[in-house]
Amino acid sequence: MDKIFFQKLLQKISEHKLRSVVIGLLIISVCYYTYTKYFASQLPLRYSTTSVQKSTIVSSIVGSGQVSTLNKLDIKPLASGIVTDIKVKSGDVVKAGQVLLIIDQRSVSASLIQAQASYNKILNALTAADLNTYQGNIANATSDLEKSKVDVANTIATAQATVDTAYNNLKMAEGGENSQIVTQSYQNAVIFLQSTLAKLDSSLTAADNILGIDNTLANDTFEQYLSILDSNQINYSRFDYLLVKEARKKAGVAIGPLNSKSSHTDVDVAMVLTADALEKSIRLFADMSAMLTATPPVGDLTQTSLDSMKSSVATQRTSATSQFTSLISEQQTLVDDKNSYSSYQAAYQKSLRDLDAAKATAVNTIQIKEFALQQYKDALYTKQNPRKEDLDSARAQLTSAIDNYNNTIVRAPFDGKVATMSAQKGVQVGGQVGDLTAAVTLITAQKVATISLNEVDVAKIKLDQKATLTFDALPDLTIAGKVTQIDNIGTVTQGVVNYNVQVSFLSDTDEVKSGMSARAAIILDTRPDVLVVPMAAVKTSGGQNYVEVLNSADLVSVANINNQSTTKNPPQKINVEVGLSDDTNVEIISGLKEGDTIVTQTINPNTVKTTTATPAASGIRIPGLTGGGGGR
Repeated sequence: MDKIFFQKLLQKISEHKLRSVVIGLLIISVCYYTYTKYFASQLPLRYSTTSVQKSTIVSSIVGSGQVSTLNKLDIKPLASGIVTDIKVKSGDVVKAGQVLLIIDQRSVSASLIQAQASYNKILNALTAADLNTYQGNIANATSDLEKSKVDVANTIATAQATVDTAYNNLKMAEGGENSQIVTQSYQNAVIFLQSTLAKLDSSLTAADNILGIDNTLANDTFEQYLSILDSNQINYSRFDYLLVKEARKKAGVAIGPLNSKSSHTDVDVAMVLTADALEKSIRLFADMSAMLTATPPVGDLTQTSLDSMKSSVATQRTSATSQFTSLISEQQTLVDDKNSYSSYQAAYQKSLRDLDAAKATAVNTIQIKEFALQQYKDALYTKQNPRKEDLDSARAQLTSAIDNYNNTIVRAPFDGKVATMSAQKGVQVGGQVGDLTAAVTLITAQKVATISLNEVDVAKIKLDQKATLTFDALPDLTIAGKVTQIDNIGTVTQGVVNYNVQVSFLSDTDEVKSGMSARAAIILDTRPDVLVVPMAAVKTSGGQNYVEVLNSADLVSVANINNQSTTKNPPQKINVEVGLSDDTNVEIISGLKEGDTIVTQTINPNTVKTTTATPAASGIRIPGLTGGGGGR
């Protein structure tokens, strides 16, 4: 059976030979990929490294051109203005660097002075007086901040105390009629009623000492003289006395049994009875005052005694009135306390809002004071440590002002003879941008390399910049040179604007012939003894430059492969500030130190390059099968 199965399988494969081959290759590829991805051991990443070193880095612009020998050179001023002084005349022999003429320097001189002052101000910004001012501002702002912290702490503490009081009142008011605050008010009312009863007794005694109703012997010496001018008044007073006495008795019956646990109803009844007794007491002393007014000082009743009785009656009347007012207030307090829960709840909510407002105000106040203090500190720091960008900007402005000033002094770029002095004292030279009029024409045998630079590069070129010249025909020869002329007008070729720049030879040799191809590297800037790394080591992410740094102690060299290592720990990303760069290296201003091991290249040995081949129609045979390519 198995034999028959395999015969049929081989027959099917033979009939569909190409399709079977393709399917087989796909199966092999999938199996290989799955094995390498999930089962084969992964090799560690490899790194090419180098060390951070100190070196001199030179930034330059390179241009190509041809060598020529000048017989005549037109010198065109880079500055425009009125000629104020001419130092040579036609026929004079001049040396390289000799002043030929001077253009009005008043404007550029003022600009130079201003730029120098601005640069000095940033570089040496802080005077002793400034320091005292800034330190005084910081001290005042610090003191103000600390005072504000104390003030807001006190404000918050006061607001919190108000919240606590309002909360306690609210808890005491819970329970309505039986709340703690109502109970306390009724207890206070009992104490008040008991003291009022004693005052009623004192008032009755004072009245009886004059009227002699209960104490009949008290007024024996003057009773017959009382109210002799109006007999009705004494009768009114005696009647009032009896009413007060009766009212006091009823109040006393109600007040006598009261204590801190008495019912609120009993206290309310006692309050009403006591109020009645006080009202009658007030009326009693009012009538007694009228009675004494109707009593003249006669017989044994002297004016002094009469005045003393009037004073006593007035005092008692005032006391009764005051006590009656206090009783009304006590009654109102009881009513208010019974209805106090909603009021205390509103007061509590308001106190919470006031506390939140106090805290928010405190935070805002402190933030304002801290911001003011930080501003003073930042201002002092800025004065003591000028920002690099500010310093660079001021330095660039100063450099530009110096260049503008130097451009007003027209010098001979090399030795020669003045053929023509076209410039005239008091006459404008330079004129509009691109003016090609020569101010001076020199006759010379000076060799120059005329190179072509695009509009971006030529903007960085200045007269007298140093350059190195090399020659295709003389690969071992290098000659020093300097920029002696920059064209003001460019030429457009296929949409690209280029400018001719002349670089004069600073030394000569007969090996260099006119017409030879030359390559000039014009030096823009040189930084000696700075940290440099290969440009390949610097990467950028999110606008930030960084370098990957490894611990050299973790490196393990890869056998049989130069300058490749594995590491126990992954590299660390270190942000760096870069400076000048040339074709291969870049200056590191901050972030690294000399000797640091950095990554220049990361190699993944697990990355497999595969090439997928399309099988030819007749190119594959499987043992046991016959025939060429193609289908059936």
